[in-house]
Amino acid sequence: MKTLKPAIAVALGLLGNAALAQDHQISQKLDSLSKEVSLLKKQTSILSNLKVSGYIQAQYQKADTLGAQSFNGGNFGKTLDNRFAVRRARIKFAYDLGFGSATLQLDATEKGVGVKNAYITLVAPFDKALSLTGGIFDRPFGYAIEYSSSAMEVVERPIVYQMLFPGEQDLGAMLAYAPSSDSPLKGLVLKAGLFNGNGINTDVDKYKDLIAKISYSGFNLGKSVNLNVGASAYLGNVYNPTASFYEMVEESGVKGFKKETKEVGAKNTRRYLGFDAQLSVKTPIGKTQLVSEYLFGKQPGSATSSKSPDYSVLPAADGYLREFSGFYATLIQQIYKVSVFGRYEVYDPNTKIEGNQIGMSGSGLKEANAADLKLHTTSLGSFYEPTRNIRITAQYDFNRAEKTDNGKFSVAGLRCNVFTLRLQYKF
Repeated sequence: MKTLKPAIAVALGLLGNAALAQDHQISQKLDSLSKEVSLLKKQTSILSNLKVSGYIQAQYQKADTLGAQSFNGGNFGKTLDNRFAVRRARIKFAYDLGFGSATLQLDATEKGVGVKNAYITLVAPFDKALSLTGGIFDRPFGYAIEYSSSAMEVVERPIVYQMLFPGEQDLGAMLAYAPSSDSPLKGLVLKAGLFNGNGINTDVDKYKDLIAKISYSGFNLGKSVNLNVGASAYLGNVYNPTASFYEMVEESGVKGFKKETKEVGAKNTRRYLGFDAQLSVKTPIGKTQLVSEYLFGKQPGSATSSKSPDYSVLPAADGYLREFSGFYATLIQQIYKVSVFGRYEVYDPNTKIEGNQIGMSGSGLKEANAADLKLHTTSLGSFYEPTRNIRITAQYDFNRAEKTDNGKFSVAGLRCNVFTLRLQYKF
């Protein structure tokens, strides 16, 4: 037995060392695993702040005239009266850290790839209702601009918005105040910002435009009736490109544009006011909505267009000032998964002249033309949403231009009716 004791002691020592080595290895593996789990948690946390969404709108359109001029997806080519198109295909990346967020939205269609939104929003640390946004984003005016293209019942925005705010977005900075739901001021939203004034193109002049909006949601007119209202203002200026500038006057019973001398680079006044309201009523079969807006003001344009500037180089044509007005009313009735809608709209680019006065010649006056005709559009349609992702829309637009009998210009192409069949998928 005496000879076995040392051997047993050696064996126990070896076993002890082996056990210690095994414990060390296990500890190292646990440390490595813990680091991997920690890294995975960090990566998961980063990804949870990132949201990706988007939608695609594919459509077929049929016009009743070759080369139809249309505000429904743009003019048709001279040899076209029908077409397939991807109207919008947008993907949006939004990264939110609570105190601030960054958003990038791209649009990719057969016409190319472009930026729709690229902005940063910071929330005030002392009051989360207050925020600052900078970059490319929707101009804070009226209701239709900020209403998502994927949610629009009528397939395009009203003509007055397409003319005054082409592309909807602009480059600028904006302050917003939107109290939370537990505030006595809940429902009130104030927005005001400075913008370049020519869409998402590179700025070409020193002038900046001020846009402001106030809105209130939550007027409860009954158990199931809700009313939202808003008012907007646009105070801006457009670069005067030549020494000649034209304004509407009436001389010897004739209305036309009279030439004035103005400094190159001077300010051409751009002023808009707008009022909007949205009424909704919930019924057992679905929601009934009535949406309406009225806009008016002064719009600097060219001889042949009242469209707002959205150029990346300074214009070379003479400036023309017109007083305009625009109105639309949209009624939507939901019936379970099917909705029917109708919209009537009017855009008058020049409220100072109408009818047969358009195109009349006068001494020292330039005559008004097709750009001064009042436009009327009635849109009727329906859409079906079998799931939350899919919408199928059919719509017919009746387009009419103001009638005039002087025959000094053609209004052919302005009376084009268009049928649209659209399939939309959201993700």
